Amino acid sequence: MTRIQVLGIGSPFGDDRAGWRAVEALRQSAALEGLPRGALALHILDRPGVNLIRYLAGAERVIIVDAARGSGPPGTLRRWDGAALLDPGEIFSSHGAGVAAALRLAAALGPLPDIAVHGIEVADVGMEAALSQPVAAALPRLIRRIETEIREAIA
Repeated sequence: MTRIQVLGIGSPFGDDRAGWRAVEALRQSAALEGLPRGALALHILDRPGVNLIRYLAGAERVIIVDAARGSGPPGTLRRWDGAALLDPGEIFSSHGAGVAAALRLAAALGPLPDIAVHGIEVADVGMEAALSQPVAAALPRLIRRIETEIREAIA
């Protein structure tokens, strides 16, 4: 059983790639080298909707990384966990309805693993291939936060 699943949610468009880019960086992370075999699985998901549920099964902890829309400036980092994840008013993901609905459905079907959502505030997803400057600049901080969370959970 994989203890921790990290799910980078997004699409190939602009800042919506932020979750994907975070997982790509985590795959290369020296800070995560030497973890026990099977302790960590990293996935890139293209707007998974309710298919998100299959990644919750069997995990002790799930970390979701996604672009977020709220009231902060682009590049602002956010983190949600616990009961807040089941409140549709609390998740500001750019895929908010899909992520929140999938989590609520999963909770109705049975117990959830420990879940955290790391969001990076975006202004507009756009159709570009590159991340905006504020999101790209904040990405290393987001990656360090997730690396720390993973190391603490496995310790």
